[in-house]
Amino acid sequence: MSRLKRRLAALVDMSQTELVSEWSRIYRTAAPALPADLLRLGIAYELQKRKSGGLSRATRAAVKQQAEAPAKVPLPSLRPGTCLVRTWHGKTHSVAVGHDGFTWDGRHYASLTAIAFEITGTRWSGPRFFGVKGTA
Repeated sequence: MSRLKRRLAALVDMSQTELVSEWSRIYRTAAPALPADLLRLGIAYELQKRKSGGLSRATRAAVKQQAEAPAKVPLPSLRPGTCLVRTWHGKTHSVAVGHDGFTWDGRHYASLTAIAFEITGTRWSGPRFFGVKGTA
């Protein structure tokens, strides 16, 4: 069995604490607040990327172009005064919809995505995080 296969197989038996430590060792940064299965996927991807060289330049460009493309599903308009509620890791978060943005934890934000990032420490679609459905 190759070294890479052994390292990938070892991820299956790692605890959350071990995965956080492994993430920090591999990425040289603090692990994001993610469940164990997502940490495993992120670590496995990085190990395989290092071995194979990662995505081609053309594929990276295509992914970037898709990420920057405007959303295809229009979001419903949220009326000022609406309160969005989400529980994350046992803590309930309430966001007030205003005329010019959103208020959470006593601070004003232009987008739900910025609030989702503050809450989770990772990149999320704010509307998806708060369960706001599209109209399509």
